[in-house]
Amino acid sequence: CSGSRSEDAWPPDLDRDGDSDTGDIIQFRPVIFADVGEPAYDRRFDLTANGHITISDVIMLRPFILTRCT
Repeated sequence: CSGSRSEDAWPPDLDRDGDSDTGDIIQFRPVIFADVGEPAYDRRFDLTANGHITISDVIMLRPFILTRCT
């Protein structure tokens, strides 16, 4: 778990509020379909680590949705 909202200690918690929920999925909106080198690309959202932010990255959150960082 992160010590503050500025840390990225738990990757499924994209909005850094201590849990993984629909709020984290909404965070993909400005970066979806961005590629490495583009201004919208943010590697924190590239959960498949392939240089492209796609629906596959959103799906990677599935096992964590409705869980809390403990």
